[in-house]
Amino acid sequence: MCVLKLLLAIPTKFVGNMTIALAAIRAALDSGHDVTLLIDDNFTDLVRLAIGDEPRVISYPRRELAQGSTWVRAKHYLRFIWQLRRNKYDTALDLDGTVVSARLVGLVRAGVKMGPAFTSRTRTYQQLVPVNHLTQHCFDDYADMLRPLGILVPSVHYLNLPTSPEVPTVTKKLGLDASRPIAVIHPSASAGKEYKQWSLARFAELTNWLDGVGWQVVIVGAGSAEQVRVEQLLEQTAATVANACNQLSMTELAALCQAATVFVGNDSGPMHVATAAGCQIIALFGPSDSVRWNPKGPHVTVVRGVLPCGARCASELCDLSYQCMTSLTLKQVQAAVADLQVPFR
Repeated sequence: MCVLKLLLAIPTKFVGNMTIALAAIRAALDSGHDVTLLIDDNFTDLVRLAIGDEPRVISYPRRELAQGSTWVRAKHYLRFIWQLRRNKYDTALDLDGTVVSARLVGLVRAGVKMGPAFTSRTRTYQQLVPVNHLTQHCFDDYADMLRPLGILVPSVHYLNLPTSPEVPTVTKKLGLDASRPIAVIHPSASAGKEYKQWSLARFAELTNWLDGVGWQVVIVGAGSAEQVRVEQLLEQTAATVANACNQLSMTELAALCQAATVFVGNDSGPMHVATAAGCQIIALFGPSDSVRWNPKGPHVTVVRGVLPCGARCASELCDLSYQCMTSLTLKQVQAAVADLQVPFR
């Protein structure tokens, strides 16, 4: 086999996409090629937890480029460009296909640059890889992207995260009793995707019920918008709740999900992290495409509303006011909880 010096680029800003891509990254590392990763600096610790210290990592400094003076941001960018261009690669493979990833791969010194055929920046690449991104799971997109290099992703599930050493620290930090079942609730979705969210009133009812039947409930979230939503949820519930919003790093979230019995939440990045952590998942889906975004794990239950939407149901518009989500009932979620394996591990 010809060993390639391969740059694998996935500088996505979405933790869900990063988590989904971990199995493809593992397969590339196991292929025998000399692999360097280009990823967002927000996810370096998560990737290290999943993959270990084996690969070389170039971190795209998205956080640093969004703050500080123009001079400070310029220094961060120039340092990053130096790291990006210091080595030459046989092949640079862009798994992301976004404007940002295409621009960065365009700066890489590589004999061949490959990207997905659906990208809008086709001139960046010498080879475009066809993927059925409109009809298949994002996980399968990443697997398809590696196939021209002779790399196969052997699993149909997300890469399983190893047990985090932070599990005892996180449970102690949140005051959790490891002998009692833990339910992690994520009531939010990505910014600008509020249409994917189950109502706060229903989440409050679920929280009250779980607390009443003996579960420990932890509410998670990150960012100012999710903080507001969590605070509104807490105002509507009388349950005893551990509020972990903006309290956990990405690896601490994974550790919490490894300690938990179940994760209940909307289609979101933390849902994918919880799946990779091996937690039982109750995924609440409405207008999201579950074929493309359902969590791929062995312990997943997808719950949908009882009423379908019309032909036009998307982020911008729904003829029936997203009834595919608003008709999702508390009883449906309670039934999914009742079907869980408790204790889980």
